[in-house]
Amino acid sequence: CQKKTDDLAGYRKVEAPQISAPELINPRFADGTKGWSLGKGFRAAPGDGINGTGALFYERTDPAEYPFATQSVKLIPGAAYRFRASVKSEGVQGLDRSGATCFVQFYKEGKFLGGAYTQGAFGTSDWKEVSAKFIVPPDTDRVDIGLYMRKGNTGDRKSTRLNSSHTVI
Repeated sequence: CQKKTDDLAGYRKVEAPQISAPELINPRFADGTKGWSLGKGFRAAPGDGINGTGALFYERTDPAEYPFATQSVKLIPGAAYRFRASVKSEGVQGLDRSGATCFVQFYKEGKFLGGAYTQGAFGTSDWKEVSAKFIVPPDTDRVDIGLYMRKGNTGDRKSTRLNSSHTVI
């Protein structure tokens, strides 16, 4: 029995472009809230994060409120990414059991194109990693990473470690 080999004559090796990881400003809140746009109820919590790092604290008493903490980040349209954050909750309760969580949202000329959302923390929980994988839509000109608590919930405490890793599709 003779072993068959593929004939690769005529093909050339192509190197995938090297893409550096996206840069977030102050992802562990070491410099307070520098780099972040904060809605009502968010504040820096120095030393309150994992292993004494900085954290972002958010408390909501009115379930009708729906503010975000966001930061725009440069990502490559058509590329695949994974983001993750650590979330801790205290007394998160309400109608939507996804609770305190994170998102990535895509825009073109200010129009919302879609997003990726993590399952968050509900009730009272210790630090929990949440993550999502997504592909940036081809027409995207702005990407926001954000932290929030879904509408209808109250309570919350969260700290992010938005350590992004990605590969090109």
